[in-house]
Amino acid sequence: MPKDYQPIKDNKYILKDTVYNVAVAIIRNYENRKEQYQNLLTDDIAIGYVKATASLNVTDNTQRVGSLRAEIAREIDATDRALSMIPPVYRQGILQKIKFPRSGYPNDAHRNTYANWKRYFIFTVAQNLGLI
Repeated sequence: MPKDYQPIKDNKYILKDTVYNVAVAIIRNYENRKEQYQNLLTDDIAIGYVKATASLNVTDNTQRVGSLRAEIAREIDATDRALSMIPPVYRQGILQKIKFPRSGYPNDAHRNTYANWKRYFIFTVAQNLGLI
């Protein structure tokens, strides 16, 4: 996988490397987290998941499931709010480029337009998560 980097020149959305990498990882994992959150809403799957990773104390299981739900919901919400600020035309192309860095941008707009919206999107996700 190619190295993820931020252009320094003419970039008003510069993040520290650690913050940038965390934001990109959350965006890449967005679809999986949505699916995991839906699975946690059904108690049987959630209890089975927690039993495999924790003790059998019911209070602990409930607390762990609640904490996990809250964490996942926060990540999903941060990504959704950032996505809502991107014009609908560019959303899918930006998500594809973040998930698969070697893929190109769609041909419906110039690559610089996509790159600028991508920078803004990653910066906004980091802001929404409280990383900056």
